[in-house]
Amino acid sequence: MTGNRDDGEGGCGGARETAASCAGWMEPLFLMMKAKIEETAKSVCETDVKDAAVAEKVARQIGVIARSAKAVEAMRLLWRI
Repeated sequence: MTGNRDDGEGGCGGARETAASCAGWMEPLFLMMKAKIEETAKSVCETDVKDAAVAEKVARQIGVIARSAKAVEAMRLLWRI
């Protein structure tokens, strides 16, 4: 099955490793994604909304940012970064 290995080498550093051992590479990833979400949110919030088409685009962007932020926060909580 894709992603499943029964040879003891699957997962982050092998089956012998714990989830806590993954935090070393998860933290930099979390910080990079958090920074991009903040940068994107700032850019979208600075958009001048003058007509309905622009307003609709900004609303969609806000939804994507909100879902992304929720996913990144869930990652932080999961790995306790």
